[in-house]
Amino acid sequence: MHPGKRILSGYALQAAKGGAKLELAKHPAPLGHLVGQPFSNSVQSGYIRGRNIDLRAFAALLSSQMEATVVDQTGLGGVYDIDLHFAPENTSDSKWPAFSTALKEQLGLVLYSRRVEVNTLEVEHADDEPTPN
Repeated sequence: MHPGKRILSGYALQAAKGGAKLELAKHPAPLGHLVGQPFSNSVQSGYIRGRNIDLRAFAALLSSQMEATVVDQTGLGGVYDIDLHFAPENTSDSKWPAFSTALKEQLGLVLYSRRVEVNTLEVEHADDEPTPN
C-alpha cells in the first residue's frame, strides 16, 4: 500500500461572507483524547455537535450529514465547540432553518459543490492466501 490522492465529487467547506461565527473550545479535550476524536461529537437528525473539534474533523461530521465528502477549505485553525441546529429533512414543522441556512446563519460557514481532493490509501497488491507471521 501507499498513500495517494483522488479527486471526487463533494463539497468544500468555506467561511461565508462576513466570516465564520465559531466559538473557541471552552475546555481542553480529556486526557487521552486527540482533537476531533468522536468522544463528544455526534450527528443526529436536526443537530450536529462537536466539542474540541477542528474544522477538518467537523468537515468529516458534515460528510455523514451530506452523504458525500466534505473537505475543509476555511483556512481556519484552532479547536471549537460547535452546535448546529437545523430542520431535519422532510420536516415542515421545525422551528429551525434548513441545513444550509443554519450552517451559514449559526456558524458563518457555507458548502460549495466541488470536485475535491482527498487522501487515499492505494493497495498495490493483495495476496489471495494469508501468509504466516
